[in-house]
Order: sequence, then C-alpha cells, then structure tokens
Amino acid sequence: MFVKEYIIKLREEGLIGKQIAEKLNVSVSMVTQYEKENYNPSLETAKKVYKETGIALHPFGKENLNIEVNK
Repeated sequence: MFVKEYIIKLREEGLIGKQIAEKLNVSVSMVTQYEKENYNPSLETAKKVYKETGIALHPFGKENLNIEVNK
C-alpha cells in the first residue's frame, strides 16, 4: 500500500492531519508531502505502521518489514 492510500484510510476513519502525523511520528507538513506523493515513507515510519497494523508501505516489502520489526 502506498502511504497516500494509508493516509486516506486514516482520514476515512475520522483522523485529522495532526492525529495522522502523531500516528506516523512525522510532522503535519510531511503528511501533506506524502499526500502529494512527493516522498516515500522512511524505514522507521514503515516499520511503525507495519508493527501496528500489518500493512506494508511501499517501497518496503512485507517480508523485509517483518524481518526489521522482529530483529
């Protein structure tokens, strides 16, 4: 899943920009950049999302994130 799609999912669940930023542990401006598809998530952000949800964010694969989370 692309980070933009994940943010859309969070917005559909009722979260707003600041809440999404806190959930991803990034700034609100970074959430905006993700939505504009200017950046891919960092490995740390992808690991956090994977650990909490099991969702692998592009460009990281589920198998690789699983290894990283379980180190």
